[in-house]
Amino acid sequence: MLQDTEMIERMRSALHCSAPGSAHQLAAAAFVKSFTAGERLFDTTQPCQGLPLIVQGGVRIVRYAAQGREIQLYRIRAGDACILSITHLLGGPAYEAVGIAETPLRVGVVPPQLFHELLGADSGFRNHIFGLISARIGELMSLVEAIAFDRLDQRLARILIEDGPELRTTHQRLAERTGSVREFVGRVLRNFEDRGLVKIGRERITLIDIGGMADVAAGAR
Repeated sequence: MLQDTEMIERMRSALHCSAPGSAHQLAAAAFVKSFTAGERLFDTTQPCQGLPLIVQGGVRIVRYAAQGREIQLYRIRAGDACILSITHLLGGPAYEAVGIAETPLRVGVVPPQLFHELLGADSGFRNHIFGLISARIGELMSLVEAIAFDRLDQRLARILIEDGPELRTTHQRLAERTGSVREFVGRVLRNFEDRGLVKIGRERITLIDIGGMADVAAGAR
């Protein structure tokens, strides 16, 4: 039984539970798990334990190819729930991607039985879950479109603008996020540096010319 009243309220609020008794249901059935940075929250070999709600930290959702390449599908942060777990709980296929903790992580977990009870009885929870599905599908469609139609330099420029002006990251991590490979990412970043758009350090990229990078992102340079 979950006895941390602050945690129960955070979960109830983040999941938009509005039905009377939802806090009591969460207290009776939900539980909290902790993970270290780099540890897998879930992977393709594990059964779904329930709906994870990120309480503290961040998670990368990654899909691996047979050749060992990987692509980052999306990231989830504090207050977010995992759409892959939702689709699995709704009768979808087993996990087809891996969730990796980017930082030390605390996760509140809604077990499968409680998930279905809330989905059927709590309109606030139900609307929130379907809203998450709709939003994540839109994000994934944007990712597919970017990989299919945009140049690598455009995709990288958007990430640098979104996460900048200073990023603590690696070429491999950027390759995963852009659906490319580390060598190609390195070449583009060196080109950015030669043009005075960024400064590259050890696992650090500093955005120098935001306007110029915005032109790259728009395909104008």
